[in-house]
This record gives sequence, C-alpha cells and structure tokens, in this order.
Amino acid sequence: MSSQATTNGNIIQQGICEKLGLGVQAASTCVAAIVIAIIAQWKLALITITIAPVMVVGIGFAIGVDAQIEFKIMKIYSAANSLAEDVIGSVRNVHAFWMRPRLVQKYDNYLTQARKLGDKKSPVWGLIYSTEFFMIFSGYALCFWRGVHMYADGEIKGPGTVIT
Repeated sequence: MSSQATTNGNIIQQGICEKLGLGVQAASTCVAAIVIAIIAQWKLALITITIAPVMVVGIGFAIGVDAQIEFKIMKIYSAANSLAEDVIGSVRNVHAFWMRPRLVQKYDNYLTQARKLGDKKSPVWGLIYSTEFFMIFSGYALCFWRGVHMYADGEIKGPGTVIT
C-alpha cells in the first residue's frame, strides 16, 4: 500500500513539474495558431479545425484503454513489490528453509504477467499514433487541395496564405 502511494505521488509530482509547463505552452501555441490561421484565411482555417475533434475522440479512446492496462500492470507490480518486501523482511527464514527458488519463481511469474499486459499496449499506441498522423496529414492534404483551388480561382492572393 505504501509503495503504491509513493508511486502515485511521484507520478503526480512529475506531471505537475514537467508536463504542466509543456501543457501551457502547447495550449498557447494552439490558440495562437488558430487565431493566425483565422486572420490569414478563415475558410481554410475552418477546414483544418474540423480535424481536431476526430483526433481528440480517437486518441482519447486509445488513452482510456491504455490507462486500464496500466492500472492492471500497477496492481501486478504492487503484488510483486509486496512479495519482495516480505522476502527481504524474512530473509533468514527464506534461506533456512531453501525457499529462494520458489519465491524467485513466484516473483518472476508476477513480472511475466506484467510483461504480457505490457505487450498489449503496443497495438494501442500504434492506434494512437496512426490515428494522429493520419488525421494530421489528411488535414494538410485537404487544406492544400482546397487552397490550391482557391488560389486558382483568385480567392487567395498568394500561395503564402495557404502555407500559413
């Protein structure tokens, strides 16, 4: 129980220390990019903004699945940690009764279970990144396609607006 509390406390501390600044920076960059895009060419900005909700839904679903798997892994690590604490606390008895091989095997079983669950995370992360990059590049393609048509029709004065 104490190791789980310590682990959770460390995760929260890391999230606040490192990721809060990055989150504020990313949010302000996103807002600034949207404002600049709307000022430069509002039609193209609206086309590319429609990508964001799809990305949020797809990535949010995958992160939810990943969090469930991570929770199960943490439970297994907690059980392995508890076993290790018990073995270290009673090392004389473990040595006296030749229990080391059985306890090592039990600890190894915990780690094997955690690894099997960890292997299930790879397809989830593949889904996250494939969805994210597909949506980004699809948005670029759609924006450039429509921007070229708008430039050809004379609605946009220069190709720099499409790039913006």
